[in-house]
Amino acid sequence: MTCPDCKKIYNDHVTICISCGAELVPDEKEPPAEGIFETEEVSAVPEAPVQSVSVPSGYTPVIPITNTKTEYPDDFRRPARALSVISGVMLFAVTLLLFCSFTLRLFTTEEKLSQAVKSFDFLSLPAGSFIPLSGEHTLGEAVAVMADGSGLDSTKIKAVYESSTIREFLCDTLGQYGRYLRDGTPPDEITAETLKTLFSENISVVSQRTGYVISEKDISLAYDHIDSLSPVIAGLSVRELESRFGTAVTFIKSFISLPVIIAELTAALLFIILTAAVTGSGQKTLFSAGTSLTAAGLVITGAVFMLTMQIKPFYFESAAARELLKSVSDAMSGGMYSMAVIITISGLAALIWSFSLKNAVKKS
Repeated sequence: MTCPDCKKIYNDHVTICISCGAELVPDEKEPPAEGIFETEEVSAVPEAPVQSVSVPSGYTPVIPITNTKTEYPDDFRRPARALSVISGVMLFAVTLLLFCSFTLRLFTTEEKLSQAVKSFDFLSLPAGSFIPLSGEHTLGEAVAVMADGSGLDSTKIKAVYESSTIREFLCDTLGQYGRYLRDGTPPDEITAETLKTLFSENISVVSQRTGYVISEKDISLAYDHIDSLSPVIAGLSVRELESRFGTAVTFIKSFISLPVIIAELTAALLFIILTAAVTGSGQKTLFSAGTSLTAAGLVITGAVFMLTMQIKPFYFESAAARELLKSVSDAMSGGMYSMAVIITISGLAALIWSFSLKNAVKKS
């Protein structure tokens, strides 16, 4: 719209000029140029009527649960199932290896070795395994026989042993050898002089417990006997043990080392991940892992029971071997049972979780 007096231009909705009050006149529209098409007005699409829906009180919308299990072609399922079974078997084997590595490493600690030494009854061992003596005598009885006339009997000898520093010496020495197996720290070398010092420390204990006064002649004879054992004592050095049992020592040191234990734990996790990858199902992964762990825990529990009860294959004819096994069992059975229970409970928890997922999928 245009004002005829002041020529001001307004839009089509204004009819009177604001400045002069004149009535506006419409503008003349120019005809469209050639080649330019006028757009046709499109009528508006009528809106659909909105219908109100009444929702009953207490209504809970049901969201469908979709099965996220990965579907594989038929020609892939058989190898995947076989690989899943192999992964489960390997997880079972690695769990047993991890248990053995951790148990042996735990046994080499000073605390466990001390418990084993305190439980080991040296005086009840057959004397024939150590000294040439006729008859079936224990080591304590043999010492009493050799000390005939001195008033010593097996009861007094046991009292001397329990009151002496011999047990403390054995605990400290075995603790050093255990530390050597764990981290390679060499133990103090045992020599004839070491045993002579040990004997001298306990002379007063012998006199107090038995009433027998050890003479200089007795001490000299004892020192001579210790010197005669020098070749045997030298065989206890780390150098001699490595030269005679080098492969076994190296294997034990490697088997109980932290890198090997970490590698075994990593391998167990990888087998679980491999099972998940080939099955594409969390429920099947939990079932496979739970079965392997439960089986391993039950096998370990049975083996520990046979060890503590000395049932075959943990039964030996040698009394010394049986006593040694008993002392090891007394020191380690509690920890081994605890680890077996933890493994079994972990496996059962995975199985229960697996069954709950399977039931949830069925209900959906």
